[in-house]
Amino acid sequence: LIYYSLGDYDKAISRYESLLPMENASFSFSAMEKYCNMRARQVVAKFRKGGAQIDELKVQIDKVIRDLENLLSYGETSERLSVLGSAYKRKAILGNMDERLDACSKAAYYYYTASNGKYQSLYALSNWLQMESLLVLHDKRKWGDEVLFTTGSYRLPVLSDAVAGIEKKLELLASGFEGNMNYWEMSNEANLRLSLLLMNPVQSFDDVMNAYMKVWQNAGSKGQKTSELEHFEFLTDSLADSLSERSRPLSAW
Repeated sequence: LIYYSLGDYDKAISRYESLLPMENASFSFSAMEKYCNMRARQVVAKFRKGGAQIDELKVQIDKVIRDLENLLSYGETSERLSVLGSAYKRKAILGNMDERLDACSKAAYYYYTASNGKYQSLYALSNWLQMESLLVLHDKRKWGDEVLFTTGSYRLPVLSDAVAGIEKKLELLASGFEGNMNYWEMSNEANLRLSLLLMNPVQSFDDVMNAYMKVWQNAGSKGQKTSELEHFEFLTDSLADSLSERSRPLSAW
């Protein structure tokens, strides 16, 4: 896990895989979720570095997704659903436009499920709204539409309700600060502000960056910050490919 936190996915995966064949090795579901997540991150790192065969990387990310779907068959948790959503988001990075939007749609479904009902994960909520915003900007969805998926359906909020809901959660975060939080909990404000910016480009980009810098000055491992930067690159690449007039203020990032 130290190598994982440092963003050295090759060494982290090597250590995990050296334990898998051991007779007396024991793994928690949480450990296997982390193992899948670091493999997905490794795929993107190879892609960004260049030189890797894209077809082989797609095979690797599909294997991660199958492993996570197997884990999900033992029971749904917010973390498991979010990691699966993130795997699909990373698959989107590897694809052409049609493949990217299809993977974004699947990522949105799993983030939605992780944020809905009993889970109430703000991390998943932010990622869900960001995936939906990309799909809206690519004219694949409209706020207020019903979304059909192979295993279920849901209805997107109208834009004004989605914006109001995020603003309400930001107010609650501001009034309910707790000192003992992990990195992702500390990042909730920044992630929600980024969601607002994607949904409503008149929002201040400076507010978003100030929120992230506030967190980064006080917390976050190299691996966690690398993951955030990877997400920013994914968003900017996706926005650059959008022909929507609404995406132009955002694609200038």
